Amino acid sequence: MNYIELGLKIRTERNRIGLTQEKLSELVGISESYLGHIERGDRKLSVETLISLASVLNVTIDSLLYEEISEESDIYINQFKYLTNKLAPKQKQIVIDVVKTLTSHLGAEE
Repeated sequence: MNYIELGLKIRTERNRIGLTQEKLSELVGISESYLGHIERGDRKLSVETLISLASVLNVTIDSLLYEEISEESDIYINQFKYLTNKLAPKQKQIVIDVVKTLTSHLGAEE
């Protein structure tokens, strides 16, 4: 199981319905710190916690566990934001330049 992807899906759904980590953790009955770990994919979660999260987020468990989701681009955007969050502005620009270079090469091959 890809816990990073699961965590990103949980974060995406939480943001979609406008809940803070504090409020979601309260509704699920877990600590805010533990929810943060789940969203980052740092910690595994029990089946009971997964069921509670799905219930509060009003999504099915399989939509959280299924590898392909319809809002796949949101997952990548959130993952990109998470991974680049602590970079300095110059470092972020380097990452953007690399992505631009990669995507321009992909377009030339098609």
